[in-house]
Amino acid sequence: LPALREACQVRGIFLATMGLGRDDPAPERSLVACDLVFATGRSAIEALSAGCAVITCDINGLGGLVTSDNYERFRRHNFALRSLVNPVTAETIGAELDRYDRRDSEAVSARMTAERVQLEAQLLQNENAALERSVEELAAETTQLKQDAEVDQK
Repeated sequence: LPALREACQVRGIFLATMGLGRDDPAPERSLVACDLVFATGRSAIEALSAGCAVITCDINGLGGLVTSDNYERFRRHNFALRSLVNPVTAETIGAELDRYDRRDSEAVSARMTAERVQLEAQLLQNENAALERSVEELAAETTQLKQDAEVDQK
């Protein structure tokens, strides 16, 4: 956190902290007020989905600013540990902050949102298919039970 504070302070960027033991029942509401978020994994995905630029970073290392050019690499590693290949220093963080481009950030966010919508639609489709199979199996089982009961009555 000291390196983040230093890099932001040098550039006149206000640094607010979320997570880190702070309970926020609706982080998506807080995230939409942010321009840029330092996060990894699911938190990075949530931040991108909320429209934030993301620099992947935690105590294990710095991955960098997620851009249209490197999105696939970060996505492949789930914006997590394997992408954190650089040391966390005020200088390395500052270099990533200096790469920030609002338009590219918006494009990356739109891409993440589209992927999430597509994934959620696929999950819903899979759940519906599983439910239909369950209904069909239940109907077949009910029919078999009725047939067995008729045979027992004869």
